[in-house]
Amino acid sequence: MLETIRSYFRQEFTESWFFEAVGVIAIARGVWLLYSGNSYKGAAWPLISAAVIQLSVGLGVGLRTPKQVAAWERNSSMAPPTSNKPSWNA
Repeated sequence: MLETIRSYFRQEFTESWFFEAVGVIAIARGVWLLYSGNSYKGAAWPLISAAVIQLSVGLGVGLRTPKQVAAWERNSSMAPPTSNKPSWNA
């Protein structure tokens, strides 16, 4: 189970790099559309806006994931809390 969760977090971190790369490319393309004499110039601002959101999500996930992994590994090594509540499965 531990390796499955680590694999999930590795893939999530890799995905964040993909989101960031696509966001940067879309921002560059939007800026190019904005300053070119292209007839698709009107698509520049929506493209840039969506790309900024995508870049923000990628950065957020990329910065958050290592902290999540560290916290999860720290908490998984602790003993589960005991409770005085009755168990419904017994």
